[in-house]
Amino acid sequence: MTPTAAQKTDSMVEELLGRQSVSPVRQRFDSFRVDVLLEDRPTANALSACSVALNLLPRLFKCVRYDGPEAVMGGFPPSHTRRLNYGSGWDAAATLVFGSRVASGARSALYVGSSGWSSYLSTSGPCPWVPPVYNALGSMHAGALAVGEIFKMVVPEAGPEKATHLEYDLVTHGRAEQPVTKPPVPYIVNVGDLTIVGCGAIGQTLCQALASTVQMIGRITLVDPENLDESNEQRYMTAFEETRGMSKIERANGILLTHSPLLRTNLIPAPYENYATLTDINVSDVVVCVDSTATRINTQASLPHVLWNGWTDVGRKSIRYGVSRHSFDGDSACLACYYRPVGASPSGRDMDAAKAGLPRNRIDEILERGEACSRALLEEVSHNTKVPLQRILHFEGRPFQDLLHGDCGMFRLRTGEADAATPAPHQPALAGILLASQLVLARIVPKVLDRRPVSDFDALRVPGHLCLFCPKRHPECLCGDPVYRRAYEEKWETGPDSA
Repeated sequence: MTPTAAQKTDSMVEELLGRQSVSPVRQRFDSFRVDVLLEDRPTANALSACSVALNLLPRLFKCVRYDGPEAVMGGFPPSHTRRLNYGSGWDAAATLVFGSRVASGARSALYVGSSGWSSYLSTSGPCPWVPPVYNALGSMHAGALAVGEIFKMVVPEAGPEKATHLEYDLVTHGRAEQPVTKPPVPYIVNVGDLTIVGCGAIGQTLCQALASTVQMIGRITLVDPENLDESNEQRYMTAFEETRGMSKIERANGILLTHSPLLRTNLIPAPYENYATLTDINVSDVVVCVDSTATRINTQASLPHVLWNGWTDVGRKSIRYGVSRHSFDGDSACLACYYRPVGASPSGRDMDAAKAGLPRNRIDEILERGEACSRALLEEVSHNTKVPLQRILHFEGRPFQDLLHGDCGMFRLRTGEADAATPAPHQPALAGILLASQLVLARIVPKVLDRRPVSDFDALRVPGHLCLFCPKRHPECLCGDPVYRRAYEEKWETGPDSA
């Protein structure tokens, strides 16, 4: 039976607080009253940030009251607007204030604003950045951060760090003078040939954030085999009662094309492993938004030029999220040797064994003897991996090493994995918005991207630039395998002889 949105929230609270019974905390979420106030003539920034907050809050709280213009409700279907209260008449435990409006006498008021790439949260008063420079990524980020502050109020047992005054940007991560309004976002951005693996909570927020920010040209391939169901409504910004049963890639595709009609899209209703096994994969940029360790490693093994990763993780007194970018260039870790949320890096030979469906000791013997691929061996590999025989027959008579590495043919990797913990609604929203900001910056001014390609934020803390770092390669990972490296260099012409 498909779990309900409430049951998904309960599982998240269990992970966060380590309790067998979550009833007292559940009652807090159900009874906690939140006011959302928006000025009468909102700027585009205030409207965007408020819309994100009104999208996410009812996925967690039952008592959300909105006071402001009806324009913000235009993007919500009836099932969602019915979950919001209107007018006055209750004593709110917390109030989010968007724009220049002042909440006189409100309890626990938090003022939310944005300008350019920067977000503003303060308990003192409205954002002073006038006039604000519109950037959907900065305003969406501010709205998601604000929801995170309300979340912190309901789980004091987790020891959260509250943001009484925060000025933070998506370019320098708070190190520059605020607000950061440059580089300006152009009206049209060429996304090139981009593949998004996983159209779940992070992937759909990524599509929503990109679509809200720029007109896109180029091609985006969407890969996901699943349909939306009720349980997704706990954390998917684009999932509502009206979308149940719709395929995730169709939902993401509709969001993209509504705002970018000249964008070309390619929909793959299958796991990435199946898609990669049956197709010649040759895409420059791949974004991974899945909760599967195996798919992350498999995607890296297919050797995209640049691999982007978005993730969430819930643990004891920790609700983390992050994004990262990986390449075989340089000396920082690839996704196979540094992936999130959990796990250890497999060695290149472990990858060989998993891909070929043969014991590692047999792999060692075949390689040490320098055996070629016989028809019988290929049939055995096909049987073990379920890869169609015709797909690998052209390796007959060639060195066995070519089968493993030469075409980087992406056999399935299977690992025993526990189900990923359900995140809080604002976690995947923050990860998806961060991913969108990095992808846009990489296409308009790549030199401004931080040299520390991995971010690891705890949503119970205040974000800062110390959450960014540059992990080193794992010495036994596939990114150090000379055959993999040579195949990458030949594929993308990045080696010393490429000139």
